[in-house]
Amino acid sequence: VAFGLGGVSIGAGQAQAALFGLGFKSENDSSGISVGALNYQIPDLPRWYFSGFFYQSDMPNYRYFVSDSPGFATRSNDSTPQFNTLGLNDLVARIQARWILPIGGGKNEGFRLSKRVVLPEQSQPRISLHPQQSGVSSIRFEWEQHQRDFLESSGVTRSGSDVFRLRFDWDNTGSRLIPNSGGRARFASHWGRNHAGGGQWRLYESALSGFIGLPTSQRWARQQVLALNLHATVTPTWDSFTEQNRPPEYLGARLGGLMRLRGYRGSRFYDQSSWAYSAEYRLIPAWQPLTKVFNQLGYRVPWWQLAVFTDLGRVAPH
Repeated sequence: VAFGLGGVSIGAGQAQAALFGLGFKSENDSSGISVGALNYQIPDLPRWYFSGFFYQSDMPNYRYFVSDSPGFATRSNDSTPQFNTLGLNDLVARIQARWILPIGGGKNEGFRLSKRVVLPEQSQPRISLHPQQSGVSSIRFEWEQHQRDFLESSGVTRSGSDVFRLRFDWDNTGSRLIPNSGGRARFASHWGRNHAGGGQWRLYESALSGFIGLPTSQRWARQQVLALNLHATVTPTWDSFTEQNRPPEYLGARLGGLMRLRGYRGSRFYDQSSWAYSAEYRLIPAWQPLTKVFNQLGYRVPWWQLAVFTDLGRVAPH
């Protein structure tokens, strides 16, 4: 049994910004806290958005993969998931600066993130295949410190890295939340320095997404979309004989968890490189049974979305 409390404030101080915080405590002495501030602007920097995130948890009865080297051991496609119970202390601190490039949808002086489409009934802008003409292009500069300590009866295994990321994102859709056409291209380079041993590593990441709107002539559908995605990562500094110049499993080329190859535990598969395909059918139904309940609580939830998806992916030692 666990108890938790969380809250979020949209438009906290600025229309496009958000604040959130949550915490939990369980009967087996697990606990965690997470806070964040998203998309805040500084005066005289109209194209820059700043975000911060912090997470810390303590889980004394964490089910982890059996390994001689927690945090770094590879798990190939045919590996057997054997688990051990140990303690886990997890800490994440991240700051990000996002620069909206003055091209496409961001070239207008009046551009604001808060003005993007958020309702199915709103018309989404027409798109082209040229970044100079449509879409929101941005560059993100990100620093993160991520540390995991694994506590076993034999001692403590410490892992973690300081990571700098450079990301390019071309969001060529009419809505970040509910796109019905267009696509998105993301490319990133990660540079990391491990806390233990001081090893350094690089990781390259790319993702392509496409969205195809389906007819909504049926009364029960406000929006229907087919979403397709391809994601790939590679670690050029990978050394098969030592952990020195490769990232921890939770920062490297991995599959499993909430984002890729859903249905498997986080970092279930981990190696030098990875690729994953996904396809989703997304439906925003006209039926929203919880509207009155949310209204009584003071919340406005104008739509909810259902998704049927399939994922396919592999990791590789090259």
